[in-house]
Amino acid sequence: RSFEEDPASTAQGTGFVVDKVRGLILTNRHITGVGPVRATATFDRHEELEVEVVYRDPVHDFGFFRYDPSKLRLTRCAEIGLDPQALKVGTEIRVIGNDAGEKLQILS
Repeated sequence: RSFEEDPASTAQGTGFVVDKVRGLILTNRHITGVGPVRATATFDRHEELEVEVVYRDPVHDFGFFRYDPSKLRLTRCAEIGLDPQALKVGTEIRVIGNDAGEKLQILS
């Protein structure tokens, strides 16, 4: 069912574990949706866990999901830590993701 002006939909995208202790995954804002969301994260070895939206930035294109780290059985979870103090305007970046369901895509 629709929520506010957004119609009901499905989406897939990429996220990265940024805190493996608290189970936080950083993803794009549109993946977190605007209304109630039912979502599953697929980890290495095709292990799937339910996730919940914990934050959706109202301005910038990011959001966070949370999963229960104690439920990972097959995957040894790694994390990509966030370091906002190290950000510099003009720094070259690489974007790694799962665009349109591809297995892996790297953009530069």
